Amino acid sequence: MIQERTAEHSGLLKCAIFTALFVARYIISKFTDSYVIKLSGYVILAVVGIILFREDFLTGLKDFKEKPFKNTIWIFVGLIANYIAQMLGAIPENIFYPDYSNANTVGVMNAMKVLSPFLYISIMGIIGPIAEEIMFRLILVDKLRNRIPWVIPVIISGVLFGAYHMHVVNVPEFVSCFSHVMSGVVLAIIMVRKRNVIITSGIHIIFNLYALLTYAFMLSR
Repeated sequence: MIQERTAEHSGLLKCAIFTALFVARYIISKFTDSYVIKLSGYVILAVVGIILFREDFLTGLKDFKEKPFKNTIWIFVGLIANYIAQMLGAIPENIFYPDYSNANTVGVMNAMKVLSPFLYISIMGIIGPIAEEIMFRLILVDKLRNRIPWVIPVIISGVLFGAYHMHVVNVPEFVSCFSHVMSGVVLAIIMVRKRNVIITSGIHIIFNLYALLTYAFMLSR
């Protein structure tokens, strides 16, 4: 009993530490224009997160090694579901604000104009998604699903994931983030089903890399 309580308290402390760092990075990013600080924050989060939740990552890797084909199928299905979810989430924006440029997309494009594309794509395409998966899926979904009905953390995770990608406060920006909400819900459901942060991180990484490489190609033309 004592060991179980100690493990529970340790888990809560890890979640609290990472959440505090994640929120701090988010707040700091709102008060600085330095891309170095913003990107460094993601690197720190990913490193600290992997250290704090190394058991979850090791368990996920072990499961992937034992069932490589099945888990690869899950990533493939997740990519398709994520794409469909984002398309559905983008319908309101396409109808009501077809000419609006999401602040998140604009920020990414501007950053890629002044930074090394390789550096930016490496961090925002790989490291950033890992940090976000730790926060939005591992902590908000997997660590809460045994405490409250799973549908509640799924909704919370999706809504907060969408809000996280909202960089200005106006109606068009709010509507444009519906696609991120839908994407967050899909990834949260996969986390509930598989309980493997490696799978959700893989889906998130592939999706981000595709988007960033597309932006890089557009800017190179």
